[in-house]
Amino acid sequence: MKGLQPAPEMVYKRFEIKEKLGEGSQVSVYYAYDKWAGGDVVLKLPRGRRFTEKVLAFRKDISHPLLLSPLEITPDFITYEPFKGVPLSRCLLSLSLPE
Repeated sequence: MKGLQPAPEMVYKRFEIKEKLGEGSQVSVYYAYDKWAGGDVVLKLPRGRRFTEKVLAFRKDISHPLLLSPLEITPDFITYEPFKGVPLSRCLLSLSLPE
């Protein structure tokens, strides 16, 4: 897929990328099909191991019903159950600044 960042071959064997959802400074996010689990997932491909270490540390210390819990965290990827919603960036654009 054009624009897909390099990742270990195993990621491409396991996941079928359907759509790019977004990109940040540390991670790219995709809607994908997990061939092993047999279902759709949100797939985060971090640019470095440091990102997954941060996620692990964060999830260990914080739990809240409104936070998505990862299905799987590896050094190469993080998966989440897909959800419907509006991206935070779109919500922020719709806000007006105080005068």
